[in-house]
Amino acid sequence: MALSFLEFRDVLYPQGLFSLAQVRLHFPEFSTNNLLHWQKKGYIMRLRKNGTVSGSSPGSGNSVSLYLIPYTLPPM
Repeated sequence: MALSFLEFRDVLYPQGLFSLAQVRLHFPEFSTNNLLHWQKKGYIMRLRKNGTVSGSSPGSGNSVSLYLIPYTLPPM
């Protein structure tokens, strides 16, 4: 069953910022194609690309992207 954006938003909106690792904790079968699709529609924003995790050095392969659901109204 495909994950709807509304279900996704209801779970992750309270966190504000989230990473793919956090998404996978809530939705283990999550497809990253959804993130790309939702970015194109403007539902989420990618804030950071190839940033490094605290304590790791650049180029170590520990990159992280942060995402934001840019809505001012909380989910119902």
